[in-house]
Amino acid sequence: MLKVIMVVLVSLLSLGAFAEDKGVVLAAGEQVLVLRTTEFGLSAAARADVISERLRTAIGEPIKASDITVRAVSRVRADILLKGTLLIAVGATEAKAHKANVLSLADVWAQRCKDILPKVCAGDTPRKP
Repeated sequence: MLKVIMVVLVSLLSLGAFAEDKGVVLAAGEQVLVLRTTEFGLSAAARADVISERLRTAIGEPIKASDITVRAVSRVRADILLKGTLLIAVGATEAKAHKANVLSLADVWAQRCKDILPKVCAGDTPRKP
């Protein structure tokens, strides 16, 4: 019985740590993506901050969906570029957490960016509280 309690306790603790490490990237209050893992030496929250800063810099200019591209860097990394500049680096650990490979996760996230960022930059999307 004690073994079962210990296993449940350890499981709950690890789930709590996992939940706290999430990083959410928003654009004009709209959720663009959720980072789940430590990757490239940064926690999910720290990576979300880096991506959010890159977005803040870019949002001052008009963005078209065609400005957002995916580049396969290697089997363990793909980059999402905005006008040729790195916006999001997708690594193998993050892809595994999403049950995907790096290129397919990068494609999904790039599509999400294409759906949201042009609207945000055009002022068509009201800010969410």
